[in-house]
Amino acid sequence: MSRCRRLRSKHAGDRYHHRAPSKKREADQCAIHFSAIVAGALAVFAPAYAADPQTFKTEDSATKFCKAGNVVWFNPESKIYFDPGSRFYGKTKAGGFTCRAFEDKAGFRANKGN
Repeated sequence: MSRCRRLRSKHAGDRYHHRAPSKKREADQCAIHFSAIVAGALAVFAPAYAADPQTFKTEDSATKFCKAGNVVWFNPESKIYFDPGSRFYGKTKAGGFTCRAFEDKAGFRANKGN
């Protein structure tokens, strides 16, 4: 039996109960119960998306933070990162400089050629 049905029938035959729960309170409790079920289902079945990696505005600031040779340009829309010397390195509208390790951890993939 669902919680909402139990709330409605709990005091139905209890003549010593001073005050039966109001319809509004029952509806509120059922709504809370339903929203908790929906939130739990969303938490379980929703895909997990990794956050964008730490971004640096300039290549120099990224090089200071990362070891030399580990700086890449990433595009958050396509989830692709570009190595230095590639065609789109530092040229996409969205994106930034970051460390290769952050990209791999965030689930981005390397570009294919170019």
